Amino acid sequence: RRVGVTSQAKKVLLEGGTDQPNIQLTNNGYDFSAGTLQSKSFLPEGIFMCAIGFGSVPLFSTADLPPSILSASAGWLSFERPIADDHVELIHPDKLDLDQRIEVVDARTGCHVGHYFGSDGFCINASALNFVPLEKISGDHSKECMDVIGPFSWRSFPEDVAVKNDSKQPAIIPSHEMLRKVILSKVEKEEIILGAGCFWHVEFALRRIPGVIDTVAGYAGGTLPYPTYKDICSGTTGHAEVVKVVFDPTVCDTGKLIDCWLAMHDPTVVRAHGKRARETGQYRSCAFVSNEKMKKIASDTMKTCQQQLGKELSSEVKLLTTNGFWAAEERHQRHDERRRSVELYTLSFEQWLLKYGRRSAPVTGSSESIRAEHFDDLDDGMARMMI
Repeated sequence: RRVGVTSQAKKVLLEGGTDQPNIQLTNNGYDFSAGTLQSKSFLPEGIFMCAIGFGSVPLFSTADLPPSILSASAGWLSFERPIADDHVELIHPDKLDLDQRIEVVDARTGCHVGHYFGSDGFCINASALNFVPLEKISGDHSKECMDVIGPFSWRSFPEDVAVKNDSKQPAIIPSHEMLRKVILSKVEKEEIILGAGCFWHVEFALRRIPGVIDTVAGYAGGTLPYPTYKDICSGTTGHAEVVKVVFDPTVCDTGKLIDCWLAMHDPTVVRAHGKRARETGQYRSCAFVSNEKMKKIASDTMKTCQQQLGKELSSEVKLLTTNGFWAAEERHQRHDERRRSVELYTLSFEQWLLKYGRRSAPVTGSSESIRAEHFDDLDDGMARMMI
């Protein structure tokens, strides 16, 4: 059931107002005031979203409420962290402003929700939020709740463990684990396998596309079962370096993902690691799809791209056969994230195109393969995304 927005919520969200202290009542009627909670075990598990806007993204979780929530001195809701850094925006004051607090706004709507106080965390107005209990998301009303929550960044929900500095310790914080478990049980997922050069760099770029849930670097299109990287480099197996992409089609449909793939490399050039024949070489442009519907979408998108470029594409699109994809060795998985020791942030489609939508050595493949083929003088630029 859609919930209306109270006058107090509007005052906070649209005018930058503040709730009265010690009144921690959400817009949809959940009371988190200290007087109503006997212990933290009485806290219902769930997530908080902005009270304005259909398809709001999750902002905070009860898993990140500090122990002080039970203190009578806790005048407002406070959180140790947001569910995802890119779901909120911090607005720093001008040096001449009398109010030097850092404002917290919902990144999707731009509405004011509270303030950030550094190590003391996020002080948030409860009236600016709607609370959705975990049991409601997981129960009979899950589809309704998921429709209200809408699509959001998958960056904060890694499927395995931390990759920074080759750490093998679990990296998922409690709020992420709670939400990820629910979302993954409800979300629609599709898979596609894409090759556009060295899989290290291709995987790094693809993981920043909105709606991409998970990626696996690997090999496809060859004849040898259980191939190794050494086998691939021999040039005798017929495999290409590829990335299996698991994505949420409600956020990034197949057409957009194919557009991104075509934009991140030059699909008119046979980049085959020294070989110029089509459908050969480990760095070739290729897509392996799971069904005829996806194959038609890919083919139609490629036709449009070919018309825009005025050149024939070298890319191949095929149905993936049984045992057609083999995961690469662990050292190749999310390679660039480990080497660069960076935290990936999901980009908007426009931001992604500006960063990766041009041909450059780190994305299309190794510099050795590019120099070996000497095709630069025949290239008139990158494919453009058609979104």
